[in-house]
Amino acid sequence: MPQLSILLTCPTLPPGDVINTSSLCSLRRVLSFGLYGLVVGGPITHFWHKFMDHLFLPPAHAPHALAAETRLVGRVALSQLVLTPPFVAVTVGALAHLTGTDTIPGPPQAAADSFRRAFAAALFTNWRWFTAARVVNQALVGRSHRVLVEHLTTLWWHTYLAVMVVPPLPTAGGAK
Repeated sequence: MPQLSILLTCPTLPPGDVINTSSLCSLRRVLSFGLYGLVVGGPITHFWHKFMDHLFLPPAHAPHALAAETRLVGRVALSQLVLTPPFVAVTVGALAHLTGTDTIPGPPQAAADSFRRAFAAALFTNWRWFTAARVVNQALVGRSHRVLVEHLTTLWWHTYLAVMVVPPLPTAGGAK
């Protein structure tokens, strides 16, 4: 029942924002993170893993299948180099827009620079964190549980996004 796995695991985005102790929990932020996880994050990872399972078939299903180590390296490399950059860009941009942190006073260049900094920080942190996490997930977790394990692993990632990439708007008093 893979669709159930999407519904049960993609809402790790709101707890990531709630865990963010740098601000009071904002209903708009929690709902924004939850909506993004349900509509974008969950389905993309679900269908990405289905695609990867089809692309890197185990030997029992394909007569000329790749060796296990080659499949592992291929899955992780493809995920980190093909899926991660556009997915992180969409995530950073969408969450900034949904939470209202994409409105930066000043010239349009200031918003573009802010996005580039947030994107670069998120991408390099993702590569550092998720390369190891994906190797462990692909090497040790059965196919039927990979999406679940990846979504549970992302709780830390979503907390990072809530704190570092999509910071809360300052309050009227100037404090966060």
